[in-house]
Amino acid sequence: MGGIITSGRGSTNLMNSPRPEGDPNAAKESWEEIRKVGVDKVGVAVFEKLFHDDPESFQMFKTFRDDPNWKENKGFKSHSRLVMNVIGGAVAKDQGDEELRKIMLTIGSAHAAFAIKDIHFTIMRNELFVQLQLHLGSKFTPEVKAVWEHAYDAFVRAMKYAMTSGSVKHH
Repeated sequence: MGGIITSGRGSTNLMNSPRPEGDPNAAKESWEEIRKVGVDKVGVAVFEKLFHDDPESFQMFKTFRDDPNWKENKGFKSHSRLVMNVIGGAVAKDQGDEELRKIMLTIGSAHAAFAIKDIHFTIMRNELFVQLQLHLGSKFTPEVKAVWEHAYDAFVRAMKYAMTSGSVKHH
């Protein structure tokens, strides 16, 4: 999963390192297993942890922050599902490199107006791996974990890049 992000300021590699070695089918199967568990369920747990650890982050979500039943809100579940589908798609290589790069950059650009902090990405990363271990059990091998780490880190790099670059061109 490579890809170059270009902007008026030059290029940056989307992936700082090549995809980890190992059985590509095991990584793809891990994503299929998470789909069976429920992408919403895992994504919701990740965002609930973010909101628990940094309550101020909840205020960034206009679509559900005023909903007393926000955990059941369609916007909340949709957002959780979107994030998980992008990361899981990168793990399973559901999209081509170019399509995935465009998706990640688009999501990053859409988040440029928010006060997203590095700690938000860290909280979410840690909880993602808690959830993966919980739901995959022994299938969450070091090799599979390395592919998920690679995908999540690429997602964060692309988001940060798009959030901070003035104009992102999709070449």
